[in-house]
Amino acid sequence: MRYDPAHAGGWSAKQFVEAARERGVPVEQERYAAIGPEGHPLHASPIFTTLDVSELGGPLGQTRSHTPDGSLPVTESLAGRLLTLPPFTKVPERAVRECGRTLRAVAEEAARAPARAPAARTVAVA
Repeated sequence: MRYDPAHAGGWSAKQFVEAARERGVPVEQERYAAIGPEGHPLHASPIFTTLDVSELGGPLGQTRSHTPDGSLPVTESLAGRLLTLPPFTKVPERAVRECGRTLRAVAEEAARAPARAPAARTVAVA
């Protein structure tokens, strides 16, 4: 799902996910916008940017880029704004509805308390 901070008090996706997970919603930030140590989008990975498709029967030296610089502006604009939920294929409808209600409640809470700092965690050290 697409996350819009404007509807949740300006909270970052990370803050929103943290608050929702604290309430039991199995939501995560998407995982394709920051791949590897350089944190680049999946389509900017070397397999897509340096592959010489002539080896696979394609035109010599051509990659699959559709823009002059290899960017995908719409895809890149979604970085940090996509959240994922499990497929919910084997759960009762009420569980799916409860997750929806909880996500809405977190967004409403965020709108009332804009840009909160992430919740402090207490860790017991022996």
